[in-house]
Amino acid sequence: MAETIAPPRQIEDMLQTSNEQRIKLFSLVEGLALLAVMLILLVAGNGQQVQIGLSICAIVGTMLAVTFALRRSRYVEWLIYVNLASITLMLSLTGPIIGEVDGSVWVLFQVPPLIATIVLNTSRATTVICVASSIILSIIIGGELAGFIPIKFLVPKSALLINFFCQLLVLGIIATTVHLLVGRAKRAFAVVAKTEAKLAQQLANERELALQREQLNAQLSQSLAEISQRDSQIQAEQAAQAALRDQLRQLSLPVIPVLKQTVVMPLIGEQLANSSEGIEETLLNGISQHRAKIAILDVTGVPTIDTELGRRLIQATAAARLLGVQTIIAGIRPEVAQTLVSLGIDFSSVTTVASLQDGVAMAIKRLGLG
Repeated sequence: MAETIAPPRQIEDMLQTSNEQRIKLFSLVEGLALLAVMLILLVAGNGQQVQIGLSICAIVGTMLAVTFALRRSRYVEWLIYVNLASITLMLSLTGPIIGEVDGSVWVLFQVPPLIATIVLNTSRATTVICVASSIILSIIIGGELAGFIPIKFLVPKSALLINFFCQLLVLGIIATTVHLLVGRAKRAFAVVAKTEAKLAQQLANERELALQREQLNAQLSQSLAEISQRDSQIQAEQAAQAALRDQLRQLSLPVIPVLKQTVVMPLIGEQLANSSEGIEETLLNGISQHRAKIAILDVTGVPTIDTELGRRLIQATAAARLLGVQTIIAGIRPEVAQTLVSLGIDFSSVTTVASLQDGVAMAIKRLGLG
């Protein structure tokens, strides 16, 4: 499973602690720093130095208590600055209070900027404390070296001056380093934020595409179901239409036995247009079913006979003749006869009569029933 990337804003939130968390962390770090100062004074200092050191710790502890009491204040960050600056001030006043200085405790001046960096976690905090410490050191130590503050020097002034500039250099290095590290972190956060935004956009696009695919699949499935249903309906309609056409064909082209071995197939004009192709098949089936010897095609109900219908009538009579059946076409009216002549349709090979009654009479005569 792939690890999830924490958004840059969440990373910054983790780094930028709340006021109360800052106070807790600051109290812990400053308390440890005060403890370290006390241990150094107890080990390396005399009775007066220990007394002064305890006084300094008491003053700084009091300020720390005030800061903790105002931990929900919007100015808590600046209260922390005051606390850290006071530590620098108290450390720098150690020499004037004791009356002698050797620069041995000046290394502790680097502690406040480090505490600011750890607690506040911003380059601004480190810069503020470094600048404040530099100003305080320059005033106090400069006054000592210039003779404005009377004090006994336990080491040469040149050594103290070098030590003093080294302390200023270290403070500058701390501020610059923290500034560069924070700037690099911000640039890294910017890159991560940009990458995260791209990943989020890609993820959103992929989710949208997935949703669209799901919708398209659902629509496709629905369309396929509808097509299948329509297919089934069309097939059912086609089957019904075929059955209906068959019924219509049977109704429009019935083969009726009227005498022994004689059938009549009446043709009806309007229905004949849709069923004329089945004349031959229907006639042959009727002849076979009734074992007829004579078949009468009654066209009385046909208003006119065109070339196609005439051709099919001739084909039907020819097919019946091959089965040994005599065919008679009854009901050809004068106007129909004229049409047939004008179309060039030859019915000379087929027996024709004027009416169905004449056709039945001819069948009786041929069968010897009369």
